[in-house]
Amino acid sequence: MRKNGPMVNRWLYGLMCLLLVLNYGTPLMALAEDVNSDGQLTLGEVKQTSQQEMTLALQGKAQPVTQEVVVHYSANVSIKAAHWAAPNNTRKIQVDDQKKQIQIELNQQALADTLVLMLNPTTTEDVTFYYGQQQRALTLNTGTDPTESTAITSSPAASANEGSTEEASTNSSVSRSSEETVASTTKAIESKTTESTTVKPRVAGPTDISDYFTGDETTIIDNFEDPIYLNPDGTPATPPYKEDVTIHWNFNWSIPEDVREQMKAGDYFEFQLPGNLKPNKPGSGDLVDAEGNVYGTYTISEDGTVRFTFNERITSESDIHGDFSLDTHLNDSDGRGPGDWVIDIPTQEDLPPVVIPIVPDTEQQIDKQGHFDRTPNPSAITWTVDINQAMKDQTNPTVTETWPTGNTFKSVKVYELVMNLDGTIKEVGRELSPDEYTVDKNGNVTIKGDTNKAYRLVYQTTIDEAVIPDGGGDVPFKNHATLTSDNNPNGLDAEATVTATYGKILDKRNIDYDEANQEFTWEINYNYGEQTIPKDQAVITDTMGDNLTFEPDSLHLYSVTFDDKGNEVVGAELVEGKDYKVVINGDGSFAIDFLHDVNGAVKIDYKTKVDGIVEGDVAVNNRVDVGTG
Repeated sequence: MRKNGPMVNRWLYGLMCLLLVLNYGTPLMALAEDVNSDGQLTLGEVKQTSQQEMTLALQGKAQPVTQEVVVHYSANVSIKAAHWAAPNNTRKIQVDDQKKQIQIELNQQALADTLVLMLNPTTTEDVTFYYGQQQRALTLNTGTDPTESTAITSSPAASANEGSTEEASTNSSVSRSSEETVASTTKAIESKTTESTTVKPRVAGPTDISDYFTGDETTIIDNFEDPIYLNPDGTPATPPYKEDVTIHWNFNWSIPEDVREQMKAGDYFEFQLPGNLKPNKPGSGDLVDAEGNVYGTYTISEDGTVRFTFNERITSESDIHGDFSLDTHLNDSDGRGPGDWVIDIPTQEDLPPVVIPIVPDTEQQIDKQGHFDRTPNPSAITWTVDINQAMKDQTNPTVTETWPTGNTFKSVKVYELVMNLDGTIKEVGRELSPDEYTVDKNGNVTIKGDTNKAYRLVYQTTIDEAVIPDGGGDVPFKNHATLTSDNNPNGLDAEATVTATYGKILDKRNIDYDEANQEFTWEINYNYGEQTIPKDQAVITDTMGDNLTFEPDSLHLYSVTFDDKGNEVVGAELVEGKDYKVVINGDGSFAIDFLHDVNGAVKIDYKTKVDGIVEGDVAVNNRVDVGTG
């Protein structure tokens, strides 16, 4: 035995050396295998370029066929969009902020470009990107100075060192040397993909359990039941619905066993309500199953984010499932208004959307208004008739008009109305083409076929001069309209009354007396009702008493218009010989003959002189007449 001792010692020494070499080599081989497994894409430097923008450098190998890879990012980050820095890079990018992942296309061309990522303004804290064993971390700066990334590579050495307490104790010196070798190798690998980086440990924290799913399925929601619609008082609502309707959702959820086995307390599942819905009441509560077992908490945020956060029971129990319900209402922040609202079911891309018919919050079906083309002295009226503001189903809706006396129908146009949810009119929409409706000689309009739209009919009528009083004054015009349809033959009525004010055909007054020169100044307002007076009737005759003499050089004629408040505006002076002529008769009277039709108002100024010496009060007479006499 003594003879064989040295031999045995040498054999034991060789065996220990072999074990030592294996202990060194195994972590390195595992590391190399992990790095190569995600070698299609290399995560490079991460930079923050502004409070709402950051960049991620990427390098990808050329692939024999086009394929897609997925880069994940930490759950506390909200990325709303991404694009390539190089404008000629046409590879597809798709950001899924619910799943916290960026899908990137790799093709036959090698990739070397930078992703420009647009952040939601609320994003704060650390940002970490994951691809295979690669990680890139960045602490966001809430100020304006850009920051750069820190590279982190998960080391398989950590798992290689896990084991029993006895084994860890026995191999303590070997493990320390092994960790140093792996760290050195990790730094060498990292130096090829990013410059000026430092190593920091990965921060353990809650995980979005969508990351635990394999394949296309990433949700714990099994099915959404058909929504229930409620009035503000809690009673069931019937379609079509109004803006104050509550939409009650209920769905079943369950955690697949292969996902549950990976979960830890604090892990969460999150989904976002569609943008056209908002929660009735943000809040939180316990997440329970049918037996009342509490498996965590739920939170419903103002922005429509719903999160389930699970407790430690998910690590020790199986077949975990339950149901969940919440109340929502319409979110009209983008002004989409009434119509069919299409609601996509959250996390259920394979299910058809829910279509909710929404109508304005009004019962009004017809309304009529009238407006003059001018005031005073209007010659035409624009009548507007709005119908079906409640957007009810109608078949062949018809508007029948009863025009006021002295109005003649000229034309009509039909427009769609764009309604607000509250029942007010948002804007006038497109004009209907003539083949979409019929109109008879009286202006009665029928819109063809079935419709649930609101419309505006715009009529033009002229005012007959026969109803305009020569003496001036007010003239009311009352219009009546009736809306009928195949659905409602009895109809609904609307009325509108507008009152026109007209000036006199002739008005004369003395506006001044010059005592020193014994002169009267006269003013005649002619055709202040702005009628159309034919040339052969456009004659003014002024007859004076025996003691007055007309002074021809004092005669001036001016055209007159009226502003929007009815005040007269004196315009250009008319030209004798072009616009009118003056005829002085032998009896001392004179006549003004207009040389064309008169369709506007005219102001006439002139003077007369008293004959002889005036002592005391003297009566004077001056009469004016219109027409051919």
